[in-house]
Amino acid sequence: MNLLQRVGAGVSSIIAISGSGAAIYQTATPKLQGETKSVNQVAVKDAKLEATQSAAKALPKTKDFKFVFGNRTVTLACPEGSHPDASLDKAYGHDQKLAIFCQKAKGRYRWEDRPQNSTLDWDYLHSARVSHRPTCTSTDGSMTTYVCKNYGNLNIENKDNKRLPTDASSHWIKLS
Repeated sequence: MNLLQRVGAGVSSIIAISGSGAAIYQTATPKLQGETKSVNQVAVKDAKLEATQSAAKALPKTKDFKFVFGNRTVTLACPEGSHPDASLDKAYGHDQKLAIFCQKAKGRYRWEDRPQNSTLDWDYLHSARVSHRPTCTSTDGSMTTYVCKNYGNLNIENKDNKRLPTDASSHWIKLS
């Protein structure tokens, strides 16, 4: 009989524990669901706030730089903290053409300061296979307008694709 009492006590305790667990679950569930809704509502509000902030950040302030090639004027819009620089179009294989792109004024490291030059030229780039290497000189103190000379018959076009990952902008000028 002692064994029968032990089995009965074990079964009744299992039933009691499961019953109290169900009661606790039913009383706590509405509170948890309410908290979940409020957390979801807060998350939705945060997402809307982040979307408006990212939309404001998506359009950075730009500064326009004008390049005058004879009777043709080309504008390059660089984001704040960058300026135009002369280089080669290295992104598209061995047929490297001259390029004017937006370069960040500060490099990845604090000692990398890249000041804006009042003269842009490609004379130091001996690998460029072009007939003419123009020289663009700033005509104003703010260095926003450059007059370019010795450009010959180069084809000048604005590009809107990312040239290199290190460029400050996807806008650049190709001289080919």
